[in-house]
Amino acid sequence: MFKKITKQFIYKFNISQKGLYSISISATCKSGKILGLFGGEDSRVEIDGLKLREIPAKGKPQYFNIPSAWNGTKLKGLPKTVIFILELDKGQQTIKFIPKRGVVIEKEPEIKLIRDSRSIRLNLNSTAENRNGQPWITLTLIDLPLKILDVSVKCAKRFLDSDDVKLIIDGDIQKNKQANWWAKNWYWQGRRLQGKTEETRFYPKLPQGIHYLEFWADRQPTLNWVGMDLGMKEDEAPRNNKIPTVDNPKWTGDFNDDTEQILLARTIFGEARSLPEKGRIAVGWSIRNRIKDPRRGDTYHKVILQPIQYSAFNKEDPNRPFVENPQISEDQIDDWYECYEIAGKVMRGKVNDPTDGANHYYSDYIRPPYWTKSKSAEFKIKIGNTLFYDLKPNGNEGFIKLSLVVLIFVVVILLGLSFTFWLKKGSSTEEIVEPAARHFFIHPVSGEVAVIHFNEDGNFLRIRQLTADNYNKSHLKVLPPTARFEDFQLGYFQFLHQGGQGFDYNNDQERQEYYENYTALMIMKGEYSHPYEVFRGNYHISDWEWDSFQEVTV
Repeated sequence: MFKKITKQFIYKFNISQKGLYSISISATCKSGKILGLFGGEDSRVEIDGLKLREIPAKGKPQYFNIPSAWNGTKLKGLPKTVIFILELDKGQQTIKFIPKRGVVIEKEPEIKLIRDSRSIRLNLNSTAENRNGQPWITLTLIDLPLKILDVSVKCAKRFLDSDDVKLIIDGDIQKNKQANWWAKNWYWQGRRLQGKTEETRFYPKLPQGIHYLEFWADRQPTLNWVGMDLGMKEDEAPRNNKIPTVDNPKWTGDFNDDTEQILLARTIFGEARSLPEKGRIAVGWSIRNRIKDPRRGDTYHKVILQPIQYSAFNKEDPNRPFVENPQISEDQIDDWYECYEIAGKVMRGKVNDPTDGANHYYSDYIRPPYWTKSKSAEFKIKIGNTLFYDLKPNGNEGFIKLSLVVLIFVVVILLGLSFTFWLKKGSSTEEIVEPAARHFFIHPVSGEVAVIHFNEDGNFLRIRQLTADNYNKSHLKVLPPTARFEDFQLGYFQFLHQGGQGFDYNNDQERQEYYENYTALMIMKGEYSHPYEVFRGNYHISDWEWDSFQEVTV
């Protein structure tokens, strides 16, 4: 025994050169039954402050009952070895042991330099103590991909209960398709191997990130060695330990430093964190579907980082801070972990595409984009407030541009006609015809609130622009007249920064001031009244509703 602890303990060590290392820690915890208590011992570690959690992430983070930690209820006093594989800088490093009730560290941590960072072989030659289907050895990859996994196992046939080994990769049990249904979860089985060694190759194809490879043992199998092909070229070997991770996703200043899963998770989080799970999955799939389109690019980085494709990446967009640091708001951290989990499932095809091939989307509170008018744009599904389309490449770009020009031309003509009509009516002694119907909208060109008047026959009378302050507006909602309130009542969000107005993005104070006063809720009591502000909020504000003529919910 190296050390028995009941409170936090920091183990320090120095390394002479930067590189990829394995850190092997063997420890044990006892169950509550052994201790005679309600609840047993647990323990986890943090290496240089890195806090690991469950994979895939599920709601509230779990830090103790995860593959890289020690759980006394499962171990029941037996030792478990966790081998961390990660890059370390030259100098002093720390391993912080964080126990609950207590933990026994079986031996001093073993730190070894891995010479070939692209292909790793761990000679373990470890035979399990007599176990009953319990955790045994866990390999924890930090900021690394994994293309190929080779495993050498020896299992003996024993009376009544033979040796067996289970392999779990990021929460997925690797099934033995040749075994009977009751034994499929145990990939290597002593009754089949009968004391022989079997070498098996797996193709997990995991993207760069944090991954758990768990080996569980029943009885006394032997894990001879484990080989890992990271699938990296020489110039792609890990450069430093500051690559963004799900637990520390802060932007480095270059999105190309992100793994594909982190980048896709950022996009889903920035674009769709207000949507339900199905909507987040749909956004992820719409991005994956673009990879199949030669116009877009063949990687997630090429697709996502194309200019003016995903608004959350625009520097002046209110969602940009959430893209740069998804943990900027404590009340949305769980949403970030869910988006990361969804990104992984979408990339690995572990969840179906709810959009049936969509590659474009937009929110229903903005005017439909020009591409929705294309004959090649096929509507697929609406989830929450988001409409998904499949825009097929068929050379209709000229049609789209022409449609946009025609739309603007028609709007200008209508405005001109309405202005001429107003001049004639203004110079006439005749009474202006009162409209029988009104349609309020946000003008697609000016961005201002406007109304169209129609007569009793449904014919066009005029267009009136109701605001003229040059601030962008959205979420226009109208209450029709009632017996008590005889006029229409309008409300809308007004952005408090005019187009092009920004701030020094490296100045935290300017950033805070900019976003603290970002959106105002404006109310108009009738189309001839002046709008007034009833609420002001920051970039967290996403929607509002009328409760009555005198109350709203933001």
